Amino acid sequence: VVLLQSRKLLFRLRGTFRSHNAAMAKGKSGANKADSGKKPAKLWKKFSDDDLTKEVRQYLTQIESTATASPDFKTEIPMIQIAGTRKVKVNATGKEAIVCLIPQKSYNNHVKRVHGRLIGELEKKSSKHVILVCQRPLLPNKKHIAQMKKQPINQKLSAVLNSYMEDICEPSEVVGKRLRVSRDGTRVLKVHVDPRDKSKDKMEEKLETFSAVYKDLLNRNAVYLFPETSQ
Repeated sequence: VVLLQSRKLLFRLRGTFRSHNAAMAKGKSGANKADSGKKPAKLWKKFSDDDLTKEVRQYLTQIESTATASPDFKTEIPMIQIAGTRKVKVNATGKEAIVCLIPQKSYNNHVKRVHGRLIGELEKKSSKHVILVCQRPLLPNKKHIAQMKKQPINQKLSAVLNSYMEDICEPSEVVGKRLRVSRDGTRVLKVHVDPRDKSKDKMEEKLETFSAVYKDLLNRNAVYLFPETSQ
């Protein structure tokens, strides 16, 4: 009789454990489905489709319709899409910069071909520094990464941050970077821009704009500067 009662008790315990584990697994799967619908990059929320976006689109239309516009301008500019815009104040200069968010497909297929000249024309129209950044996908948090078989390297956080770092200073190139950690734990990223662009007009002022935009979008400290040349 004692053996039968002990066996019945064991079977009841097994049943409760199984039902508990099933409920936990169901709850985790439901949470994963709920999280998967969120936007991957929080910085996209900082951009809005407002009057500034309409103003930039008008600038693009004016550049396209000018008689001096090159044939590649007239073919590429109509295909460029703008997901949103944002104004960033540069405290070092007291001026404002315009940051435009471009969808990845439009950025890779059209903006890259006319990037330097397009920024120059937009800055003439707006009388402000203009920066074009790509709307890049970002992998979700680590809990979901473990469930994926293939993980695109260019969608990981470090790769996306490096891409935004390069987008901000386009058409200039990044030739090096260095992370400086002070004693109090603060980190400052020093980004070296191609010294061949040093002779460009108001380039020193633009470096301050790059640093301010990086801080505003990514909430990280970065200093854009030209590398020191040894004499």
